[in-house]
Amino acid sequence: MIKEYQHYRREQVIGGAVVNFAINAALAWLLFRQMPQVPFIGSNSIVGDTLATALLLPPLLCLAVMPTFRSMFARRVVLHPARLPAAGGLPQHPLLLGLLLGLLAALTLVPLTLWLLQLLQVYAMSFGGFVLFKAGFAAVLAALITPLVLRRALAWHLQNLRY
Repeated sequence: MIKEYQHYRREQVIGGAVVNFAINAALAWLLFRQMPQVPFIGSNSIVGDTLATALLLPPLLCLAVMPTFRSMFARRVVLHPARLPAAGGLPQHPLLLGLLLGLLAALTLVPLTLWLLQLLQVYAMSFGGFVLFKAGFAAVLAALITPLVLRRALAWHLQNLRY
């Protein structure tokens, strides 16, 4: 059963990263296609878009995938509750969980990412470079968040089981 859960988790992390890469590449193309260069800071900038992605992607991801995870677990129990990794004090409601994860990403991942860009002396990006950056950032963020969302959905399911 644990191997089944680990396989499912790996599948969801990879799938979520790929889907978010594609969606955010398309969004970058739609929103920035008129800009040959995307500045580091300012209106329509690397900083602004990275912060917006960190704040918006987690709630959207939670609202989209938690119901799917919960229904999947309702069809069959994947783990016995005693073997479940702790879900911590994470909120059960998808929107609250997403908002919390978005805030955490904005306070940790965004400053780290922007610091690395400054360390690399990135003051602007070409349109194509920015599309890849935005898509990559979203893919990494989704890959980091998906296991937490999956774990929380499973914990919710197991708490609501009737033995």
